[in-house]
Amino acid sequence: MSFSTFYLLVYADLCFFVKQIMIFWAMMTMHNLVTSIFPEIEFQYLLSPSSFYLTSILGQFLVTAAYVGLIFL
Repeated sequence: MSFSTFYLLVYADLCFFVKQIMIFWAMMTMHNLVTSIFPEIEFQYLLSPSSFYLTSILGQFLVTAAYVGLIFL
Protein backbone atom coordinates (compact mmCIF):
# COMPACT_ATOMS: atom_id res chain seq x y z
CA MET A 1 0.00 0.00 0.00
CA SER A 2 1.45 3.32 -1.00
CA PHE A 3 1.51 6.34 1.27
CA SER A 4 -1.02 8.22 -0.86
CA THR A 5 -3.51 5.34 -0.54
CA PHE A 6 -2.93 5.26 3.21
CA TYR A 7 -3.56 9.00 3.55
CA LEU A 8 -6.66 8.71 1.38
CA LEU A 9 -8.03 5.97 3.66
CA VAL A 10 -7.23 8.03 6.78
CA TYR A 11 -8.95 11.05 5.21
CA ALA A 12 -12.03 8.96 4.32
CA ASP A 13 -12.15 7.59 7.86
CA LEU A 14 -11.94 11.09 9.36
CA CYS A 15 -14.68 12.32 7.01
CA PHE A 16 -16.89 9.41 8.07
CA PHE A 17 -16.25 10.18 11.76
CA VAL A 18 -17.10 13.87 11.26
CA LYS A 19 -20.24 12.91 9.33
CA GLN A 20 -21.37 10.63 12.19
CA ILE A 21 -20.91 13.47 14.68
CA MET A 22 -22.89 15.79 12.41
CA ILE A 23 -25.67 13.20 12.09
CA PHE A 24 -25.89 12.88 15.89
CA TRP A 25 -25.97 16.69 16.25
CA ALA A 26 -28.66 17.01 13.58
CA MET A 27 -30.80 14.30 15.21
CA MET A 28 -30.59 16.02 18.58
CA THR A 29 -31.35 19.40 16.96
CA MET A 30 -34.41 18.05 15.16
CA HIS A 31 -35.57 16.33 18.36
CA ASN A 32 -35.24 19.57 20.34
CA LEU A 33 -37.00 21.52 17.60
CA VAL A 34 -39.97 19.16 17.47
CA THR A 35 -40.33 18.98 21.25
CA SER A 36 -40.07 22.78 21.57
CA ILE A 37 -42.84 23.28 19.01
CA PHE A 38 -45.04 20.57 20.55
CA PRO A 39 -44.06 20.36 24.26
CA GLU A 40 -47.26 18.53 25.19
CA ILE A 41 -46.29 15.48 23.12
CA GLU A 42 -42.73 15.19 24.37
CA PHE A 43 -43.35 12.08 26.48
CA GLN A 44 -45.23 10.25 23.73
CA TYR A 45 -42.69 11.48 21.19
CA LEU A 46 -39.82 10.00 23.14
CA LEU A 47 -41.60 6.65 23.26
CA SER A 48 -42.53 6.64 19.57
CA PRO A 49 -39.96 4.91 17.36
CA SER A 50 -41.61 6.24 14.19
CA SER A 51 -41.23 9.85 15.36
CA PHE A 52 -37.59 9.30 16.23
CA TYR A 53 -37.09 7.60 12.86
CA LEU A 54 -38.63 10.60 11.07
CA THR A 55 -36.39 12.93 13.07
CA SER A 56 -33.33 10.90 12.13
CA ILE A 57 -34.30 11.00 8.43
CA LEU A 58 -34.66 14.79 8.58
CA GLY A 59 -31.32 14.95 10.37
CA GLN A 60 -29.72 12.78 7.69
CA PHE A 61 -31.00 15.12 4.97
CA LEU A 62 -29.64 18.14 6.86
CA VAL A 63 -26.22 16.56 7.32
CA THR A 64 -26.03 15.27 3.75
CA ALA A 65 -26.87 18.72 2.38
CA ALA A 66 -24.22 20.33 4.59
CA TYR A 67 -21.66 17.66 3.73
CA VAL A 68 -22.24 17.97 -0.03
CA GLY A 69 -22.01 21.75 0.31
CA LEU A 70 -18.65 21.43 2.08
CA ILE A 71 -17.34 19.10 -0.62
CA PHE A 72 -18.20 21.51 -3.43
CA LEU A 73 -16.83 24.64 -1.71
